[in-house]
Amino acid sequence: MAILGLLAFLLALVTGSAAGQEPRFAAAARQMGVELLLPAGAVLLPEAPATEIDYQLAFCFPGAKYEVRLALVPCSVLRSQSLQGELDQYVPAYAVGLLAGIAREDLCYSQMRELPLESVRREFGADYGLTALLKGGNCDFSRGFRNVVVNVLYRKEVGLVVVYLLYNDPADLGMDGPAFAAAYYCFRFAD
Repeated sequence: MAILGLLAFLLALVTGSAAGQEPRFAAAARQMGVELLLPAGAVLLPEAPATEIDYQLAFCFPGAKYEVRLALVPCSVLRSQSLQGELDQYVPAYAVGLLAGIAREDLCYSQMRELPLESVRREFGADYGLTALLKGGNCDFSRGFRNVVVNVLYRKEVGLVVVYLLYNDPADLGMDGPAFAAAYYCFRFAD
């Protein structure tokens, strides 16, 4: 009986922690004008201990071998760190800083590219986009995963949305499947 009580407590603890993520993320997203499109079948993950990379929401699909994490960075945060410089010019530097926090000394082995403007506008309602493939496992944030895809999308006067896809083998992502597509396009800047 004591074991059942312990299991119920642990389940409530884990479920409560995950259930608290979505309302907090949704409130921050509403303030920024970001629409969260949590995919059907996605399961919110419990809040993880703080790491060197901040994120506010994480989800996965049952049986999937990858995790999706999302971070919102409002313009107010970017402005406070840009040292009064031109914000639009600071965003790429901020994005590379996020990548360096994950890849560390392996950043030089990473693949990064800016996304075409017309693509990020059409698909996300963004004004700038950067994607990167990083080696994982170099920091607490990516511990347990060999690879991290990072998509950084920016909208002027709104801020950044950062989508992290953590996985071990490219086959784990199931890139041809609808679940991966839904995870990749899990948000949109409101019009």
